[in-house]
Amino acid sequence: HFKERSGVNENTVFNCSKAKSSSTPLFFGLPTKVNYCSMVIPTVAYNDHCAAPLMLASRLMSTSFLHREVREIGGAYGGGASWSTDGLFSFSSYRDPRRSATFDSFKESIEWCAKGSFTKQNLDEAKLSLFSSIDSPVSPSKKGLSQFSDKISDDDRQRFRTRLRDSTIEDVTSAVQQHLLERRATLAAVGPKDDVRHLCKHFCSCN
Repeated sequence: HFKERSGVNENTVFNCSKAKSSSTPLFFGLPTKVNYCSMVIPTVAYNDHCAAPLMLASRLMSTSFLHREVREIGGAYGGGASWSTDGLFSFSSYRDPRRSATFDSFKESIEWCAKGSFTKQNLDEAKLSLFSSIDSPVSPSKKGLSQFSDKISDDDRQRFRTRLRDSTIEDVTSAVQQHLLERRATLAAVGPKDDVRHLCKHFCSCN
C-alpha cells in the first residue's frame, strides 16, 4: 500500500471526523526504535474570537485526554496539543512506541473536546495554566520581536486575555466543532526504518 517518494499513494486519507487530509501523510524511516508523530490543522488568526477557546482546547486535550491516552496508556515519553499564534493547531508525540494508535488518539481527543466531555474545573485549571505562561515576565526585546514578527499589539494581547478569561465550555466546544472537526489535517511521522512493512493505514513511505 505504500510507495516511495517518486510515487505517493493518492488514495491514502486520514479521516478526522469529517476532515480529509490536505496532503498525503508522510512517513520518514530512520534508524530508531521509536516514533515521532505530528498532526497539524490550520485554524484561525490570533484576533479571531475563536482563537482563545482553541488555545484552551489544546490545553484541555493535553492534560485531560492525551496525557492519559498517549503517555500513560501508549507509553510515549511525551505528547500533547498546542495552538500557536499563527493559527496552527498541532498534535505531537515523541519517543512513542505506537504510531497508528497515537493518530487515532489525536482524532479521539478532538471528538472528546467537541462533545464537551470535560468539567468546569478542567476548564478553570486550563485557564490558570495558560495564564501562568501568558503572564510570565517577558524581556523588552522579546516583546518588541512579537510586535514586529507576529504583528500582535498590546491591545491585541489584552483582548486575547479577556477572551481567554471569559471563555465558557460552550465557547470551547463550538470552536472545536467549527475549526477542528471540519478542517483538513496534515500528518507526518518519523519511525523505525525497518518498520516500513508495518506502516499504519495513514501513511506512505518517503524513503
